[in-house]
Amino acid sequence: MSTSVDPEMARAAIADAVQTFPSMAEFASRATLRFLPLPGGGGAFMLRYDPPLQVKLADAWEFQNAVVRGYKQRVGEGAPPSPCQP
Repeated sequence: MSTSVDPEMARAAIADAVQTFPSMAEFASRATLRFLPLPGGGGAFMLRYDPPLQVKLADAWEFQNAVVRGYKQRVGEGAPPSPCQP
């Protein structure tokens, strides 16, 4: 797993996820994909909003998951989504 994020591929993954979660469209321009290294090795991708979201959004978690899946697919690190995933 790469620890650096390709900004172009991340923006494309965010744009794709907005198609599935249109309720997140107004927040997408504030989102950046980050890699957070874990102390024991490895790490996780997450979305960071600038400024941070001030409300809890029902689709925010699934939107983030869709962005991460889409990003990993673009860079060749993930399997295609299963047909039952949005």
